[in-house]
Amino acid sequence: MRYTDEVSFVAASQGAHHDTQSGEWVDGVATIHKLTANVTDSGIDVIREDLGEIARRSKIVRLQPLTTLPDTFEYIEYNGERYEFSRFLNAQNRKAFVMNAVIK
Repeated sequence: MRYTDEVSFVAASQGAHHDTQSGEWVDGVATIHKLTANVTDSGIDVIREDLGEIARRSKIVRLQPLTTLPDTFEYIEYNGERYEFSRFLNAQNRKAFVMNAVIK
């Protein structure tokens, strides 16, 4: 299995605040934790099990055996798209999970 895809785990912005002088909201700096993984489209069985429908895009992410996920993150970025964590899989003792596309 090749781990050639880059997946970014984005945590909440730190230091976001309202600037009283300008009257505008100032965004803080988001913490981004990048990992290499094997990312594939999920099969029909996984989609039906998770969502009961096929309309939503979901992917399966397999991390390298010694890789650890960040403790907290808001969302996941992959190929410029935003995804949300769905659930862990038990894929032969590998760290694997399902992520679903965030539909705006």
